[in-house]
Amino acid sequence: LGARIPPVYRMKSWEVIFAINRDGVSMRTFYANTEKYNPTLIVVKDVNQRVFGAFASCQWHSSSKFYGTGETFLFKFNKYGIITVYKWSKTNELIMFSNDDKIAVGGGNEYGLVIEDYFKSGRTSPCDTFNNDPLVPTQEFAILTFEVIGVNQYFSLSEISTPSRAFVTVG
Repeated sequence: LGARIPPVYRMKSWEVIFAINRDGVSMRTFYANTEKYNPTLIVVKDVNQRVFGAFASCQWHSSSKFYGTGETFLFKFNKYGIITVYKWSKTNELIMFSNDDKIAVGGGNEYGLVIEDYFKSGRTSPCDTFNNDPLVPTQEFAILTFEVIGVNQYFSLSEISTPSRAFVTVG
């Protein structure tokens, strides 16, 4: 995954800044924990052990409009740990969206990835922004683990190169 991150961020250190298993499921806590971090990496593991997410280029904040830059992308790992990345298609600028009820990446016809229901569930669909396939075959998923990783001096991005390493508790 590290090779897909824009070069300016690759050599920086990263840490888990929000995890539902540690921080709970409050959107207020999500925004408080992520407010000083830009960019971030969202990593989801669903109840079927599938790992997927998004690299978010901008700070998360509650908004009534889309925001973000073309550095943002969606990704998924297959069962062998091979990653597929969906980069910005330049079709639209519907890149990131978040409010008090959901966080989403990609738009147009549908969200590429949307997390709802207090981080318990989500959906993924093909979207114009990333010209992506659904990140999971069922398109709807129940969340087992949701983490946001941001730049920090204690965690190296090379340590999250495989799905099993993405869910590391940083002390």
